Amino acid sequence: MPSPRSVALPGVGPFDVRLRALHDEAAGQISEHDEKLGRKIAFVLTAGRPPGTKRTEQELLDLEREAFLSLCGERRPSPDPVHADEGKPLRN
Repeated sequence: MPSPRSVALPGVGPFDVRLRALHDEAAGQISEHDEKLGRKIAFVLTAGRPPGTKRTEQELLDLEREAFLSLCGERRPSPDPVHADEGKPLRN
């Protein structure tokens, strides 16, 4: 049986910076839930560790499952209102 492959992760720094930039660029147009999803995805991709930290594929799958299950246990936010003519979500 082959040994599990390890993946070097980019680390929390680049993702944290990008999440802050996304929030600033969106000028408050992303919902709290959107931001929460972004943070969960960033945690899965970085394992909350410094750059270069290695994780096996199974460890990454476990992080993904944990994030998914934590979101399943939360109350679902109400859907964004939709523009009547264009069918696109309205953003304040």
